[in-house]
Amino acid sequence: MNKQIELLLLSLSFAFFAHAENVTGFYNDNGTGVKGVTVRSSSGKSTQTNKKGKFTLKKINLETDTLFFEGKNVKSVIVPLSGKSIIEISIQGGNTKVDLKKPEIKPSGSYGGLIYTREELEKTGEISILGALKVKNPQIIATTLTGTTTPLYFVDGTEVYSIEGMSVKEVGFVELVKASNSGNSMWGARGANGAIIITTNTKLETSK
Repeated sequence: MNKQIELLLLSLSFAFFAHAENVTGFYNDNGTGVKGVTVRSSSGKSTQTNKKGKFTLKKINLETDTLFFEGKNVKSVIVPLSGKSIIEISIQGGNTKVDLKKPEIKPSGSYGGLIYTREELEKTGEISILGALKVKNPQIIATTLTGTTTPLYFVDGTEVYSIEGMSVKEVGFVELVKASNSGNSMWGARGANGAIIITTNTKLETSK
């Protein structure tokens, strides 16, 4: 019986730490960070916001914990984390806005190239992938997309003739491989002008 209890406690411990992460956030009132707000978790941990209104709580269970924001002359707020680890609380004219996010994890490429996420490409204001890449890295694109110096194109692991017309909204991330990168050795002379490797948003979501 004691052995069973030990195993149960051990499994519960593993379950907790599997989801235990640091939680960071910001509490502001009318755009200004509020110092000294007590941030308390339902699991018993607590801290206070600094002079900029920022805080960090360590080893919080993102799936089960709830945070309580309390203090003198501040509006109390209760926030179930629901798997999120970044919190921004904004008090504006008596109204409370809570923004919960997961940290953006930038994917790593397979060929030593430059990585651009869909969010980064969307910020260029361009609709097409090529247009966005020209804004993000005009020097590399200018030398690889002129005349006969066309790079190789891959979409979700399949080589394609062109990516003209592909929208930034379709992208999970893009890896831009320069001609000088060692990753080109796998393509031989065909990869002399580098490559643009696209992982679509659909592919990225199904691989999680």
